[in-house]
Amino acid sequence: MNTKLNRKILIADPFLRYLAVILLISIVLLVVLLSFSNQKERQAADANTLLQQAKSEFRLLKQLSIQDLSMTGYAAKLQVDIDKLSVLHNNSNYFSAMSDLADRSSIKMVSENYLTPDIEAGYSQQVAKLRLKASYSELKDYLDGLQELPFITKVEKLNIDHAEGTNELTVVLEVTAIMGS
Repeated sequence: MNTKLNRKILIADPFLRYLAVILLISIVLLVVLLSFSNQKERQAADANTLLQQAKSEFRLLKQLSIQDLSMTGYAAKLQVDIDKLSVLHNNSNYFSAMSDLADRSSIKMVSENYLTPDIEAGYSQQVAKLRLKASYSELKDYLDGLQELPFITKVEKLNIDHAEGTNELTVVLEVTAIMGS
């Protein structure tokens, strides 16, 4: 009976209906505001997480840049070592080419003296002092062959002695080769 009375009062009194509607609207707005507030808090928490990740990545990038600087110095040192090895490789090719040329020309190498290469930016200069035994035609073949080697060659000194009664020459030769390093 009490509920019937309450309904009658609500139905009968327009002011109470107005208050009930306002109360209901207030409750709905409160629920919407609370959910909106929770959403903003989640967004703030997400933004804070992203900020922490960005800070962490920045620290990592800073460390990587420091390591990159040290790697650049290391790379420069490696390049110097590579250049030295390249010169050694070229020198080895030079020694081999000179010896192969002597064999092809049928020249007898009496002595070989290869001086320490003079290394410039981008190229090296190698000097060979040679003492040979050969005939005129063998010497000609050898000197012609110098121009066919895979580097620039220049005969700096050439001394020829001929032993009487033989076809054999004693040749003292200084050859400079310029090659890329």
